[in-house]
Amino acid sequence: LARPSQDIDVVLEGSTLPVARAAARIYKAKLVSHPQFLTHTLHMANGRHLDIATARTETYAEPAALPMVEPASLQEDLYRRDFSINAIALSLNQSDFGHVWDPFGGLDDLREKRIRVLHAQSFMDDPTRLFRAARFAGRLGYKLEWRTRDWLTEAIAQQLPSRLSGARLRGELIPLLLEKDPRPAFRLL
Repeated sequence: LARPSQDIDVVLEGSTLPVARAAARIYKAKLVSHPQFLTHTLHMANGRHLDIATARTETYAEPAALPMVEPASLQEDLYRRDFSINAIALSLNQSDFGHVWDPFGGLDDLREKRIRVLHAQSFMDDPTRLFRAARFAGRLGYKLEWRTRDWLTEAIAQQLPSRLSGARLRGELIPLLLEKDPRPAFRLL
């Protein structure tokens, strides 16, 4: 999108803690680990963040519950993402460095300016995705893909956002309010 980003996300198949510790030493960064989610965040001195995650799959005991995660393949990890445009990976492996992994058509959705969830249960599993869909659509001037819009409407009709904890709801509303112009996102919601 030719937009600056303060965050870099890295996903690895296998154990990530040794890599995260080594990267923290090299970059003199503060390391914060979240073992229940198999993720690590490096807070750099320049304000950037580097997230290092184990490729994982998620299951949800009920709508709006925090996921239970376990290690998985890169393909499975990309499938658990919120939207197709966030399920694109760039290989850093020497054997295929620079190869773009886009198993779910995220690049097409970027070109078509479309927000699309990857499966029918997406908003049921994690209702915070409702707010992120609106935020991304509002920020980028994108439209919701028709099935995504239907599933979002269904999740709202089932009052799934009301199941979110106050902290999780706040965690989605504050970034939405901090958008340059939050009105398009609120109109969509």
